[in-house]
Parts: sequence; structure tokens; C-alpha cells
Amino acid sequence: INVLSQCSVLESPLGQLIVAAAIVDDILALLVLSQLRALTSESGEVVLADIVIPIVSAFAWLFVGGAIALFVMPKVVDGFCKWTLATLPKPLLGILGLES
Repeated sequence: INVLSQCSVLESPLGQLIVAAAIVDDILALLVLSQLRALTSESGEVVLADIVIPIVSAFAWLFVGGAIALFVMPKVVDGFCKWTLATLPKPLLGILGLES
């Protein structure tokens, strides 16, 4: 993320796509690691639940997190920005470059 912000790409659609792809890649890597752990259990037997539960939970987290990011967080951030602009003193808003 530091490299993207230094190159002024982080706020662009391409930068956001790179960050999103990195998050999905991390989730898939954790999914593969959980499958390897399930297949190499100490008992030596493979239980279907040990394979299915990590897959279902990973995709559930991905979809729930995506839904929160798309539908809930914009409203939270917008409300926080409006609250901040309404409560901070005008001189401080000028210093921060937020004065309209």
C-alpha cells in the first residue's frame, strides 16, 4: 500500500483494484492452507466437515465483508465526515484544508 500511495495510484480505480485483488488473494491462500491442514490431520482420516466448513466460512466472510464494504461503510464514512465538519471549529478546518 505504501508503494501505491507514493506513486499516487492508491486513490485511483486501478489502485483500488490492486488492493481488492490482494485481499482476495490472501483469503484464497488462507483457504488453501486450511485445506492442507484438514488433509494432514493427525488421525490420518479425512472428515468431510473439515474440508467443507473452511470453504463455506471463507466465502461467507468474503461476501459479508464485501456487502458491508459496499452498503454500510459508505454511509458510516459519510455520516462521520458530516459530523466532523459540523463539530470541528472553523480555524481547525482551515488548517486541515477542509473548509468549504
